[in-house]
Amino acid sequence: MRRFLALFLFAGLASAQGPSTPSSMAVIGPNRDVSVPTTSPLDSDRMWLELLPQPHGQTTLVGGTIRLLDHVRDQVTVRVFGGRDMVVLFDDRTHFYRDGVAASPGDLQIGERVYLDTAMAGSGIFARSIRILTQSANGQSNGQVQSYDAASGDLVLRDVLAPEPANFRLAPDATVLRDGKPASPSELRPGSLVSLKFSPSAKGPGLVREISILAGPGGTFVFAGRVSHLDLHIGLLVLVDPRDSKSYDIHFDPALTGVEDRLHEGGDVIVTTTFDGANYTASSIVVNAAPAKR
Repeated sequence: MRRFLALFLFAGLASAQGPSTPSSMAVIGPNRDVSVPTTSPLDSDRMWLELLPQPHGQTTLVGGTIRLLDHVRDQVTVRVFGGRDMVVLFDDRTHFYRDGVAASPGDLQIGERVYLDTAMAGSGIFARSIRILTQSANGQSNGQVQSYDAASGDLVLRDVLAPEPANFRLAPDATVLRDGKPASPSELRPGSLVSLKFSPSAKGPGLVREISILAGPGGTFVFAGRVSHLDLHIGLLVLVDPRDSKSYDIHFDPALTGVEDRLHEGGDVIVTTTFDGANYTASSIVVNAAPAKR
């Protein structure tokens, strides 16, 4: 009881005291206009894009099913046809399509089939475009033949972006083409670059219906197009072929006659190359003269 009474009296004394001004309180003067630097949305977008690595090198087509979506980090995890997972980055530079109609990142849904045009961006994989397909049941892929078993039809395909190879099986009636003409499955040698169409399978490898041999080890290929990147020190040029709008890395000897004087970014060239199963190496480079100005 005494403790309660003491607490009651202490509370009364505390409430009777008037408010005091703390010695640390700052005195605020009249309001003044304060200029606060602002950043426009356009500048913010530009700064964000500058932080992301610029994609470079060849564009590789990847097909699969969306497993995970992360709109905070702007990345999608795709279960690539063949069984492996691939994490792909996207941003405002990425073009989205849904059954051929322009779309947005919000249209991506887990479980849907997608095709991505990808390129390396720093240490990650960047999507130049993502196509969502809800109507067609066929798949497309391209890469390099790692192995082919003619008896079983088993085909193992790999590309520079995928950590693991993809498994396919050649249908008994599959169409094999080279330069648009009929070819034999025996020409599917290790190291060959191919493009194929297949029917996805949830339980096993995709069944290949058509496969085109784009290049084979030892073959000679001629490219014509614009130089988008040039490094004379290491002897590397990136050429954009207008026929398929794809970029090709071509190695060359900087000591080739006339190359250093006339070769430049943005120039039109005709390059004769040899494919060794890994790289295109130029044997000759012809720099087309720029059109005369009127």
